[in-house]
Amino acid sequence: MFTRASRRKCPWLRLLMIALLVGLLTGSPVSAGRPKRTERIVTVPYTLTSAVNVPGLFAGRCGDESTGCPRVRLKRNERWVSLEVKDVTGQPIYAYAFADGGDPVGEACGRTEKPFYAFAYEIEIYISTGVCYGTTTPSIPTTGEVVVTLSNRP
Repeated sequence: MFTRASRRKCPWLRLLMIALLVGLLTGSPVSAGRPKRTERIVTVPYTLTSAVNVPGLFAGRCGDESTGCPRVRLKRNERWVSLEVKDVTGQPIYAYAFADGGDPVGEACGRTEKPFYAFAYEIEIYISTGVCYGTTTPSIPTTGEVVVTLSNRP
């Protein structure tokens, strides 16, 4: 590639190679790591206005943020979601989240055990009556709030 004579003629090449080597060896390990976890907490109220409370169905009328289906918009880097449903009765309430009004992405009986992944622009949270999925815990929602924790990492 380079002959001995050409190396003597290009001292800048030697300096460039030394600078590159020093830069690689002293590079910051922090900049190469994972991004810091960021978190945003959104509290959304719900009020059930449904005259019919059919067990196993969502208890509110969707389309309005103050009814049984509150909506939360996610920011660009937010992909992990945790839910906590706080009803005025103090009982655990069953809720499940849909991504962009389509596929279900997560559920909670009172609160989620661990964050779930949601690649979406918006999630819609359905408040449900009946029993929590897979248990015998009753879910009888009235009025309360859903605390949604959004983050970039689990």
